[in-house]
Amino acid sequence: MRSQSKIQNPKSETHQLIEPLSERELEVLRLLRTELSGPEIARRLIVSLNTLRTHTKNIFNKLGVNNRRAAVRRAEELNLF
Repeated sequence: MRSQSKIQNPKSETHQLIEPLSERELEVLRLLRTELSGPEIARRLIVSLNTLRTHTKNIFNKLGVNNRRAAVRRAEELNLF
């Protein structure tokens, strides 16, 4: 029943991730919140675009989302910023 209440009203309870984001993933997430493109974020972090995509996929999986906008919204709900 408890998990049902989280689904019905996700903002009503304190949320915790099953696996927390790493410092690097948090850094990527903060940049995903900006208007920078993927290649621009990769250049800023001095990583390849493939590495950025790996970080992004990991973030999406940990947050249970499938796109950039949803990741930012979910991170805001979880007070990750």
